[in-house]
Amino acid sequence: MLNIILTIVQSLANIIIYFTLKIDA
Repeated sequence: MLNIILTIVQSLANIIIYFTLKIDA
């Protein structure tokens, strides 16, 4: 169960970083 939550959080973090870099570029 904990692994699923960590995976979701990591995915959201990756999406936020992706959009942040995309906006900066």
